[in-house]
Amino acid sequence: MEEEKKGFLGKLRDKYAEHKEAVEQKKLEKIEDEKQKAIDELATMMNKNLRDVAATPIELKPTTIGTTFGVTCGFTTTDNTPVASFITIESSTYKGFVDKVQAYPMIFMFGSYVDRSVPISMIAKKISTGFVRSERVLIPFQAQPNLQFDARTVWKNRLNWNPLIEALNKDKRIISALSSLSNEFAVSLSSKRWQTYKIEDQNEINLECMCQIVPYKNMTLIGLRSLGIYKVQMTGVVNLLRAIREQILSYGHTAPVNGHVAQDWIKVLIYVMTNYFEPIKQEFSSE
Repeated sequence: MEEEKKGFLGKLRDKYAEHKEAVEQKKLEKIEDEKQKAIDELATMMNKNLRDVAATPIELKPTTIGTTFGVTCGFTTTDNTPVASFITIESSTYKGFVDKVQAYPMIFMFGSYVDRSVPISMIAKKISTGFVRSERVLIPFQAQPNLQFDARTVWKNRLNWNPLIEALNKDKRIISALSSLSNEFAVSLSSKRWQTYKIEDQNEINLECMCQIVPYKNMTLIGLRSLGIYKVQMTGVVNLLRAIREQILSYGHTAPVNGHVAQDWIKVLIYVMTNYFEPIKQEFSSE
């Protein structure tokens, strides 16, 4: 009886709703397939490019942190450097003759830690360091309520400076690798339209940054992030973590310090590290 009451238009609406639901379900299944494909390709790339660096094969674990989907991994390098990573997997629809779903790694975050503190937190900012030249340099960071942050002023006047910061900035391996990190990634949405994502770390009066070094009690946490890393850059990121750790260990600071966090993205890396490295898990689970 209900079917008869609906009439022709009612039945047509039902058919259209069923079709729309089926199309949406198919699209969701396609997105999941593309995400898995992106993860598989990423795992292959990481294992290929880090095969001489990682002590064991790298396994990527699909993970949702907050509302962000991605993959995590944790491994130790051949020289015992602990490395953890969270890489976001994004998806979009390419508008062409036929809509095409695509998935791709977007934000690459890598972290490590050192069983040694540093005197103060540090962040990397891209600033002008000479005539028509700009680099990412490390500067101290200490939260100061009601004061306007200005990276150039900190850099120029060497505010809260110490010999470790000086050594890090004189290390050409570190500055070159930091300056090479990509802060931009473009996604094709159609044959004529692109969506560009950026990390505005060259703005000298905000805290956008692609590297944070944060002391916590008797250890130091190191976080890096970049957009769209591929191939040789992957090894460069791991070597950058190694070089930073090397300078911190050489400096030999021993007093416990609780530094300030400039941006919360490093907390994601800390969370990931608690799942892969027992010293971090013990330190943060005791709170």
